[in-house]
Amino acid sequence: MLQSFEQKKKICDAFYLGFSIQLITLPLTAYFYFEIALYGMFVNLFVLPCMSVLLGFALIGGFIGLANLSIAKWFFFPCEVILEFYQRFSAIVQKLPNAALITGQPALWKMIIFYFGIAVLVYWVKKRKNVRGFVTIGTLLLLFVLYHPQENGRLYIILDNKVMNLFL
Repeated sequence: MLQSFEQKKKICDAFYLGFSIQLITLPLTAYFYFEIALYGMFVNLFVLPCMSVLLGFALIGGFIGLANLSIAKWFFFPCEVILEFYQRFSAIVQKLPNAALITGQPALWKMIIFYFGIAVLVYWVKKRKNVRGFVTIGTLLLLFVLYHPQENGRLYIILDNKVMNLFL
């Protein structure tokens, strides 16, 4: 039973880590790319656990490569397999419906309020030693940043090159 509790705690910790990374980077992604990946949290649950293996083999291969490249190739092979998995998995996820949400560029003042709110939230969590409410409050702050009411009632449609080529 204790082992089961520890496994659940590890899964929850992985979720909180992934959520925290998404929470901090999503406003920046929306600001610079005008869209966010909706399945990013799901993808990170598969990607993040393999990163330590990837970085370990890459570091070992890099150091061995300073002396002998032919031996280093054996250490880079697992890196190649992991990166190929990431690429294929990401390509599959991008084909899912609603994989990306076009948000537009959030206002800078909203982002400042968001990061200030996150700093207060992190301080509150550390002071109380309790993570309850972190996900809810963080999500509400994120929705505040990404919400853009229509100001002029116009609808703008942006087509990518593939769709435009079909209509031209």
